[in-house]
Amino acid sequence: MKNAFRFYRCKVVLAILCLLPVIFLSSCLKDEDSDSANEYYAMATVYKGGDSVMFQMDDSAFLVPYNDLPADTFQVGERYFVYFSIGDTSDFPVYSKYPILLQSYAKAFIRPVKLEPDESRWFSKQVLSVQYVWCSSTYYNIVFTTYKGTSSPETFELVRISDEETNSPTDTQPELVFELQHNVETVSVNTQAIHFYSFDVSSLESSFPNATKLIFRVKIPTPDGYYSMYTSYIPKRKSSAILSVKGRTSPILH
Repeated sequence: MKNAFRFYRCKVVLAILCLLPVIFLSSCLKDEDSDSANEYYAMATVYKGGDSVMFQMDDSAFLVPYNDLPADTFQVGERYFVYFSIGDTSDFPVYSKYPILLQSYAKAFIRPVKLEPDESRWFSKQVLSVQYVWCSSTYYNIVFTTYKGTSSPETFELVRISDEETNSPTDTQPELVFELQHNVETVSVNTQAIHFYSFDVSSLESSFPNATKLIFRVKIPTPDGYYSMYTSYIPKRKSSAILSVKGRTSPILH
């Protein structure tokens, strides 16, 4: 894969008021003739911090950035959404370790899936858009945009709505229904925020011991009701953690 990528012109990311304070971004602009087939995104955990950052993806593979990164930004155990291209692997004989040009990143958050609604916190404000949805290992990963909350507490939940299901414990491909909730009393319609979340869905596997696939139908709230997004989750398997962005663009670079 020698010379499999082109050099990139870096730019400073403008301060975007809509972003949550806990999200930190860094990005690069690629040359117009670069090949998006070599660009990927993933959720990854900081395996090594300091001056020699290393990420571990959910399938246990490692990502090793070779471009300069801000010192002391990444703490071991933190989770990040990373957007990158793979570099020259000739000096990386280990198959599960990849040199990368880290084009952009944002801190992500892990939460358990909620097995039943909390009626006292059911505000469920509008979700403006969903940029990415995929499963890796035991996580349902989602990148989405909302209006920024202006009251506290502000939480984001993936809540199971079992009353809308017709499953049997012996089903091999049950369909589970969820709602993505932005639970906050008030928002600012003048400010938007982008969010990066991984919801741990491993607790659902024991309810369907015969399942070869769990089909997730996630309801996304809008001003006029809901629309649904479907994603498949394979139990007891570390799903592929790296996804190609060919034909798509990074939500961070919009």
